[in-house]
Amino acid sequence: MKTNSKLPKFLRIAALAALAFWAAISLSRILQQTLSSSGGNDLYTYWYAGHFLREGKDFYKAFINNELPTVPVQYLDQKVDTLNEILFAGLSPAPASTAPVFFLLAPLAFLSWSLAKTVWLVLNLALLGAIPFLIVQLFPKKNWLNRWELLALILAMIGLTSTRFAAASGQITFLILDLMLAAILLADHIPWVAGLFLGMALSKYSLALGILILFTFIDPKPRLVFAAGLVQVAGIVGLMLLSGSGFLEIFGEYIHMALWHAGREGIHLAAALHAEQYLLLIALTLTLAVGIPLALWRWKKAGRPLNQSLESLSLYHLAVILILWVLLVGYHRAYDVMVVIVFFGLIAYLAKMPDSWDLSRGIRTALKAFAAIALLLLMVPSGSVVRGLLPLSLETLWGEAANLTATFLITIFLVLTIIILFRVRDVK
Repeated sequence: MKTNSKLPKFLRIAALAALAFWAAISLSRILQQTLSSSGGNDLYTYWYAGHFLREGKDFYKAFINNELPTVPVQYLDQKVDTLNEILFAGLSPAPASTAPVFFLLAPLAFLSWSLAKTVWLVLNLALLGAIPFLIVQLFPKKNWLNRWELLALILAMIGLTSTRFAAASGQITFLILDLMLAAILLADHIPWVAGLFLGMALSKYSLALGILILFTFIDPKPRLVFAAGLVQVAGIVGLMLLSGSGFLEIFGEYIHMALWHAGREGIHLAAALHAEQYLLLIALTLTLAVGIPLALWRWKKAGRPLNQSLESLSLYHLAVILILWVLLVGYHRAYDVMVVIVFFGLIAYLAKMPDSWDLSRGIRTALKAFAAIALLLLMVPSGSVVRGLLPLSLETLWGEAANLTATFLITIFLVLTIIILFRVRDVK
């Protein structure tokens, strides 16, 4: 009996040790891949565009017209005289985001490429570390995780394959998720600041659109939405004043780049079904499939005045649903999968505070078991980890299987979150 009583504690220690071991491997791979010649491939877009901002040019137009930066370029750490130190094989400068985040990251263009991606790696890992702390603060009960449980959540997030992809490529996913979570956290208390955060997050509109919908239609926050819109308008106006491009011209460039990315492979539903030509139809169908139950839920809450904020647990459910929805309806690559950490945060709260839902013990156990299995599946190595270990045909198949698994799991996460939203107990 004494041995059995200690078994759960032993299992917890073993699980934490395993998560720490895998997170350490993930961090070492992130460092190795970032410092390689192909590392920071997504950050390169922002660093490269920063050169045109330094010259007072429209970087969208420069990409569309195949313009090149002017040399020589004086960086803070060195001077380069040829384009060979600015153009790198395999790195694409295609700008996929809107202007505000390019202005935010423009200072990196005053550093040489090797130094810029090293500096961004440090900043990006700090942004990654902030995510679990923001998630914990979004739930109604404070300090609901002890320090070891919080550490487990952090290690699990670092161990996700998509986290490694995002960090090694220099993606802005961590920054955008931090901004989205901060906007939700501050929405009731400081709506103008929350709006500024959401406005910057909307630079990657493919990821932040759901939170805009949340505060526009489901839990209306007019001041927040107005401030978010101002940030995006300011980005266009800033680029207009700097480059001389017109408002409609820049907006047209936004559309051009969105269409340029729309048909590319990824983990969104149209790509998983190999039906990119039906992207709009699939997006509309999924939007209806999500929108109808949300409208029904909102109708059930019809007694709540529109100017009264939603209870925080329901608000978190809605945020998770809309984040998962945007992953499936529009273009996303494997690195964006790491935002599903918000779903695992929800399951962690369910495990700690089960009385917040009207769910049987068996259903709660099944949810926790499924989440554990899903977490392990999302940690399975892919990409460069298996490159060279498998024949080319199997390597391609492995990559496709990893993408399909991610899409399938995100879809299940979405369905489950919608279902348990209806089982949230009303706060008395």
